[in-house]
Amino acid sequence: MNVGEIVRRQARWAPDKVATIDGAEQITYGQLHERSDRLLGALNALGLKKGDRVATLSDNCGRYVEVVAAAAKGGLIVVPINPRLNASEVAFILRNSGPSVLIGSSVYRGIIAEASKSAPELIRVFYFDADQEGDRYEQLIFAKNPSPAEVEVEPDDGLFISYTSGTTGVHKGALMTHHNLVINAANVALHCEMTPATRALVVMPQSTGGCNHHIVLPTLFVGGTLVVLDARNFEPGRCLGAIQEHRITHVQLVPTMIYRLLDSPQFDQFDISSLQVLGYGSAPMAVERLREALDRFGPIFIQIYGQTEAGSVAVCMSKQHHIDALEAGSLEILGSSGRPINTVDVRIVDENGNDVPVGETGEVILRGDTIMQGYWNAPDETAEALRNGWLHTGDLARADDAGFIYHVDRKKDIIISGGVNISAREIEEIIYRHPGVRECAVIAVPDPHWGESVKAVIAVRDNHQVNAEEITQLCRTHLASFKCPRSIDFITEFPKSGMGKILKRELKKMYWQDQERLVS
Repeated sequence: MNVGEIVRRQARWAPDKVATIDGAEQITYGQLHERSDRLLGALNALGLKKGDRVATLSDNCGRYVEVVAAAAKGGLIVVPINPRLNASEVAFILRNSGPSVLIGSSVYRGIIAEASKSAPELIRVFYFDADQEGDRYEQLIFAKNPSPAEVEVEPDDGLFISYTSGTTGVHKGALMTHHNLVINAANVALHCEMTPATRALVVMPQSTGGCNHHIVLPTLFVGGTLVVLDARNFEPGRCLGAIQEHRITHVQLVPTMIYRLLDSPQFDQFDISSLQVLGYGSAPMAVERLREALDRFGPIFIQIYGQTEAGSVAVCMSKQHHIDALEAGSLEILGSSGRPINTVDVRIVDENGNDVPVGETGEVILRGDTIMQGYWNAPDETAEALRNGWLHTGDLARADDAGFIYHVDRKKDIIISGGVNISAREIEEIIYRHPGVRECAVIAVPDPHWGESVKAVIAVRDNHQVNAEEITQLCRTHLASFKCPRSIDFITEFPKSGMGKILKRELKKMYWQDQERLVS
């Protein structure tokens, strides 16, 4: 099975079913099939053949789904680029992946022009929203091109090169095959209770694996409808309004988006009763805020843990897990990521690759049909990540007797102070208990005596006041003294990735700028 065949089948079975809604524009599955065929024929006429790459750099757009469908049918590989990257970062991705064509939003014309100077393989650029002839996306659709080339697309052929967010270093492109993505789509559809009646809101950036793996492809897999919302500036009122207007059943958000919805004075002004599943992941969610969300949204939450390199789901905290934890008063389980799903092997190992005892911390490693083939043009990084058939995630976690997995931190995000390992996640969970804290990040900063010390950086909720002494006292009450922040700063907004993750690496640069390294 390949993704292109999924589009063909949905067009045959339900040609008049709406596949995508983007503002006033609606595209049915029949139209999606026809338009993606036309696009593929145009790309073939430009010389693209099986295995060639097509990059995208755009805001969320319904027509992006046509690019994915065309590539899937023709054995091409999509390279979605985060539009929040600067020109030099985009240039690196273009050099690394070598696309022949790029399709984007015209607002990024300047970045694309600058970045493409160092991308000799890029022969043409088109824009979804261009007015002038020569670079209009629609001219590809309506040009008199031959029918698309007949190609045999195998399950092990690539479909996406999904670049990591760069939270721990250089961007790396994870190559995902049709087989990886079809199995992942089936997993998501099963665990997130998706059906042909699903109406999924696309509010995560379509450049991310979280959007493609968790929303776009699973919704096409079940024959549901995608409602596309611009993700450049997340506005709570607009998101809530879209849920009400389109009777959205499924949405995937990162915790910071959920916090903003909860904090919005507009929250109670909209009817969101159509929501059946609110998925969250990509970053830890504070237990106190999760309890608040469950109270206000209802028991519709599903937590998904995966990675760009592993599809979107390896561990799942189901609706029932949330309900059971609340009924049992088990706040600890609410802080877990859930249990491994049945199609992915999950282990927690020590530095030598041996399984750690229950309750002890080790690195999470994964094996299964959704794991990437490797990093594009990065053999050393691939060899480091994929060892003995297992993906080494770099995430530190422990498991309990019931099989629930508790993520402790990123392996590279542990603070080492005086030779003692300190979990930033543990401290953040305590700080989030303060009702005035909107977001926080705990990081290591240089310390002349201990090497590194603990710093908390906090953003305060609107109409609240928080001072450092309150946070210090809260931490002293619940944490050992060596874990408590030695310094606290307050900021308005955090640096974030396209998926809304706090970029601790960027945050740390503010405090390590005079150091040769970001660790000590």
